[in-house]
This record gives sequence, structure tokens and C-alpha cells, in this order.
Amino acid sequence: MPEQLSFLFMKAVKIVEKTVEVLEVEEPQFGSDDLLIKVASAGLNAADLLQVAGNYPPPPGVDPTIPGLEFAGTITEVGGGSSKDLIGRQVMAIVAGGAQAEYVAVHKSNVILVPTGADLINWGAFPEVFTTAFDAIFRQGDLKLGERILITGGTGGVGSAAIDLARSAGATVTASSRSEQGRGYIESKGATAISPEDIANQGGFDVVLELTGGTSTTAALTALNTGGRIVVIGLTANSKVEIDLRQIMARRASICGSTLRARTIAEKALLAKTIGDQIVPMVVNGKISLPPTTFFPVEQAKEAYAFFGTAKTGKVALTFDAK
Repeated sequence: MPEQLSFLFMKAVKIVEKTVEVLEVEEPQFGSDDLLIKVASAGLNAADLLQVAGNYPPPPGVDPTIPGLEFAGTITEVGGGSSKDLIGRQVMAIVAGGAQAEYVAVHKSNVILVPTGADLINWGAFPEVFTTAFDAIFRQGDLKLGERILITGGTGGVGSAAIDLARSAGATVTASSRSEQGRGYIESKGATAISPEDIANQGGFDVVLELTGGTSTTAALTALNTGGRIVVIGLTANSKVEIDLRQIMARRASICGSTLRARTIAEKALLAKTIGDQIVPMVVNGKISLPPTTFFPVEQAKEAYAFFGTAKTGKVALTFDAK
């Protein structure tokens, strides 16, 4: 008789014909340097909506049918290259896909420890937005103490994290929102709120964190200081704009773009260490805050995705049975 193979199954969000369903799938395989983590919560991001719509495929080797770029959970198994003492530790991480599932396999160097005693579920919507914002503002935009930064679209998860990080670094922070409610939220976080139509008139920005694209990019260019930097990490409005190159020359300006998803394990490991060493303690000490998050049980994934498409502020995350 042929040997009977047994598979362990888990609950996961699956992309089916450009919508999401919650189905039973096989648990992920993991290698000697990987950790198997039981997910407590997993954040939703704009990239997930794009992936569901068929417009943002994951890197090669990543299952394209299970979305999710961030999670928090508990280590349940380790590969041969890791100590079993790690089992039971609470961690979080960014991944290239597959986070919206009961179990995720991730390289041991890419996890960030969740603070002892913290409510694990609350950290599932933390790693993607704070890692993205930190990398864009400081590594790409080189924001310095005393400089002025504009964050276009300052009410979402990344925008909210960016406001906190920039203010904590001693920058003067302005953020834009189309809605009065959004501008009120921005002001509540200690930043100056403006509408996108006012960007060109505000002037004197050293760094622009571009989360919307479209006309805000061209307006931001006219509002840059000499030597100003625009970092493009979101395109909720429009991916195509017309730019007068003479403005870039006259201002000695630079424009760059950034994504995290396809970066190497080594690059993500460096960012994970930086976030764990520098940013997590700031949350613990109350200097910055976790993003406001609306939670849905994974069984309501379809409703969560619909809500995310209309949410005005903060984050949305899925929770999983802790058993």
C-alpha cells in the first residue's frame, strides 16, 4: 500500500475571481531558518485591495491567492536553525504575502518582538505602516531635525504613522486630507492640516511623503525648498502626472519611489532590527501610538475589505481564533 500523506489545514483569506473568501488551505511549509507563527491579527493595506483586483501580484515564489503583508502572532514551531526557546514568543513581521491566514512562515531574521505584556492583537496592524513610513521618511527622504515635511493623505495607516515619526524627530509636520473629518484627525495628532488644493500655497517643504499621486505631486514640487526631496510610496489618486523638469533643476530637487514588498530577506532584516530597537520602545514609552484600528474576525473578511475601501482614518485588521 502506498504511504498515506497527511496534511495540516488552516483557515485563510483566499482571492477568488477578484473577491475574497475564507477557505481551508494547507498550512505553509517552512525551512531550517524559518519560524512557523500562529497569527493573532493581520492588517489590511492598499496593496491587498490592488492584489485582489489583479493589479499587484506578489514577488515570484509567493502564493498569489492569499493576501496580507503584516501580522502579529505566536511562534509555534521553529526550523532546525533556530532554538526551540523561541517557541511561545510573541512577534510581528512584514511579509511579501500570505499574512491573512492562521499560520505564516517567516525567516527568523525578519520578526520583531512584541513588547512583553502587550495585547498581541493590537500589533497586527503596526509593522507594515511604521516600517514603510520610517524607511520612506528617513532612509529615502533623509528627513532631519528642524526640517518641514508634507505628508499627502495623512489619515490612513502609513500617513498616521508618518505624522508620529516625523514629529518625534523634531520636524515641522503638515499633512493633507480632502475631508474636514480627515483634517480634524490630522490636527488631533499635532500636525498642521491642509486640503490638497492648498499644497502649492504652503511652500517651503524639505521632504514630501507622497501617498496619493496625481495633482498633489505636481503641487508638491512647486512647494519644495531648494534641495527638497519627494518620496513616492502611494498612488491612491493617479499614477501618471506631468512634471516640469525645469522645476526639478531650479530647486535641485529629487524624486524617488519606494516599496517594501520585493526587498530581500537581508534588507527586511535590517529594517526589522531598526524598528524593534528604535520605534517599538517609543510606543511602549507613549511617545508615539499604535494606529487606530478597526478589527474584524477573519470570518468577516469580505466585510472588512469593503469597510477598508471606505475607511477615512486609521487601519483595518483581521483577527484569528487564539486557540
